[in-house]
Amino acid sequence: MAARRKLNIPLIKSATMFAVGGPIGFGATLCGVGGQVAAAPAIDFLLGLRPERNAGTSLLFALAAAAASVAAAHVFGAPVDWLAAVLLAIGATVGVAATAAICRSPGALKVRRTAHACAVLLGVYVVAEALRQRVGGPQTLALEWLSAPAGLLLLGAVCGAASSVLQVATGLLFVPALVFLAGVPVLDSVVMANLVVAIASVLPVAGHVARGTADRQAGMWMVVGGVLGGAAGGWTLALVAVDAGVVALVWFGLVAMFLGGWQLSRLS
Repeated sequence: MAARRKLNIPLIKSATMFAVGGPIGFGATLCGVGGQVAAAPAIDFLLGLRPERNAGTSLLFALAAAAASVAAAHVFGAPVDWLAAVLLAIGATVGVAATAAICRSPGALKVRRTAHACAVLLGVYVVAEALRQRVGGPQTLALEWLSAPAGLLLLGAVCGAASSVLQVATGLLFVPALVFLAGVPVLDSVVMANLVVAIASVLPVAGHVARGTADRQAGMWMVVGGVLGGAAGGWTLALVAVDAGVVALVWFGLVAMFLGGWQLSRLS
């Protein structure tokens, strides 16, 4: 009787992570939220990496997927405001650094519960406004000063601080702020949010790579899948520009509702 062949576990893990990385990269970049939000729990469930290695791998995934998304969107004709994204990323970094002590406060837990409940409501509102675009478009304040360099820095700082304290993805704040406050078109806002994710991830990822805390085995295949998924997301963003971004805005609202509910359940 022939001996049974052993399963190639490393190959199975790599193939699984590659297959998972594609859809996560596609979905995250299509709404500008940032791939690490979904990548981290997927890595924890499928690979069981230590927290620091999980963080390094999920951040690398987010950087790669977001960068691929922006590159593909640009190649297929979507506008990319590089200066605005850099200013938003700088502001967000300052906001996160300024609230580092506050986000560790025990009293922030109650505020986070409220914030995640509000994220669900935000998702409902965004979907409703997205559907209104077919009969006149979403109501926006179109504050022109927010599009100026100082306004973008301030907007980035406020979003960065809020995301740090409330533990929500910055994209959940950037996209609606750019669309409904600054009056930036939906497509431009999502592409810009992806670019901010990529820029803001460079230094943290460099630190993780230097310390060797980014998984170089199955986790790296997830990153490869994320690149392909992100590129497909960027291509899709360029395609949906013809409907003024309704698809991207509806998808953003659904993701916001899901993430808000999921985070709320974890804090309960």
